[in-house]
Amino acid sequence: MHITLARLAKNAAARLSSLPAHSEVSQRLPPSWSSHNPTLVKRPKSKAVKRISPITQLANMSHPNCEPIIPYLVAPWEHPHPWGPRLRSFTPSRLSKKPRKKLAEEIRRQIAALATDGSIVCFSDGSKCVGVEAASHSANLGPRFEVFDAEMMAIALATRAAIELAHTTQSHTIVVFADNLAAVNSIAALTKHPGQYASLQFREAADRFLGESPLNSIKVCWVPGHSGVEGNERADQLANEGGAKPPSSHLNRSSTWAKAQATHQASRAWAREWAGASHSQFVTNQIRQPPSLTLSKFAKSFRGSRAVHSRLVQIVMGHAFVGEYRA
Repeated sequence: MHITLARLAKNAAARLSSLPAHSEVSQRLPPSWSSHNPTLVKRPKSKAVKRISPITQLANMSHPNCEPIIPYLVAPWEHPHPWGPRLRSFTPSRLSKKPRKKLAEEIRRQIAALATDGSIVCFSDGSKCVGVEAASHSANLGPRFEVFDAEMMAIALATRAAIELAHTTQSHTIVVFADNLAAVNSIAALTKHPGQYASLQFREAADRFLGESPLNSIKVCWVPGHSGVEGNERADQLANEGGAKPPSSHLNRSSTWAKAQATHQASRAWAREWAGASHSQFVTNQIRQPPSLTLSKFAKSFRGSRAVHSRLVQIVMGHAFVGEYRA
């Protein structure tokens, strides 16, 4: 229970930067936070007991320079953007059962077709035009960012570079390929979501480009990673090179990283407590691996009903109506 509560507290701390600045919680954050309001009336402190408020405790788990997320940037009833089919994201259908190899072959054919009509094709950090690399960029966001954050920023930077190239070559179509499905789905949205800072940069550049001519269009497409697509392999190489560079982000951490850390820390704490606790011989024989965030091979391969599965778990854990549990 205490491990779960600690994880929930850290997740709550990661969301402090997404609260409206005028909310009372934001204004009661410590002075190091930009939303702090020193004019709020505070309860008198007891001289006998020095107590840290829950808001301050949560703030100590986060950082004032954590990734900001604007909660009310767009109204819930508004369309994602006013550009219709000229700004679209393409991802494989959930019902699609095509193997990665076949998807990669289709994308290679699509890229070959795009190269004949003057379109600019981008792969995250690299830009290609008619098969020749025209621009490339790599950077390091910092140690407190996840792959998702890097992919979001890569799409934004690639789009900005492609727009500059489009002005030079008089191109009207930009196609961006990325191998992170979540980033492809989120990049054009200005709603409250992790990586919103990258979406803002992407939309600022995209809105300006699309407003210049009704012929202009931008497509963001998913490509399977490590499937032999030349541009994507080059983008992966640039991403690896960027990891050796000094951090370039002005942010201390991303909300995606903070929440992932909370989960990993809870998993490690759970494993330590399990290893230090005493277990019956039956449980020791049946559960040989420490607790993990991934399902065991048996749980993944089990094809029985949920009721039978729950009974098996109860028996293995010794929580069934047998033997010492009844006693």
